[in-house]
Amino acid sequence: MNRQALRAAARKRLDDIAQPYGWPDDELNRWLDEAVREASLRAGLTVATTAIPCRAGVASYSLPYRVRYVLDAWWTRQVSPATPRAPLERVDRDAFEAWARPITNLADPTRYLIAGRTIRLHPTPKDAGYLEMRGRLVPPPMESDDDEPDISPYLHEHLVEWVMYQAGLKRDVDYNLPDPLAHEAIFARYFGPRPSELTLQGWLEYGATDTVIPNAWRYGR
Repeated sequence: MNRQALRAAARKRLDDIAQPYGWPDDELNRWLDEAVREASLRAGLTVATTAIPCRAGVASYSLPYRVRYVLDAWWTRQVSPATPRAPLERVDRDAFEAWARPITNLADPTRYLIAGRTIRLHPTPKDAGYLEMRGRLVPPPMESDDDEPDISPYLHEHLVEWVMYQAGLKRDVDYNLPDPLAHEAIFARYFGPRPSELTLQGWLEYGATDTVIPNAWRYGR
């Protein structure tokens, strides 16, 4: 279903098919984009690969804003002699800092650490190259009515539940839906509960996918 079809489905559910609309198109479009982001975040639906160009002698880089979770990472040296893509090992802070002190010679990275929104390579790259990551990303917004959500088509119709939820939260004398939380509960039945930002940050840093946050991260180490 493209954005136009999803918006029409939402209007039918809202009984808002005659103009002037109670919920404008731009409002429904915004909620549909929210629905895609929420569905992807909760169920890990948008998996893709992205790359960061790296400079010689620089070990730390900011993660692209769309990256919410890193599944795998690879290093490729781009200068002569170029190297084939090599997998990187994810390590925790204690292990990374033990290897990083004292400062070692520059070389092709073999490990990485994620701290906050920063990814650090070890050893520090001797040459320029690319850090490639496969991860769960924030899906892009739909720019036109012909665009489709960046999740599996069989899930598209369930996105309307999020629109119903948001529409019900809007306070309007003429347009009011009872029990909007029921629609959020249906949405959660399909896509799961929303993890907190604290939990998401713990997953990003430690590579876990459960709700247990390591004490080292919890207490700011």
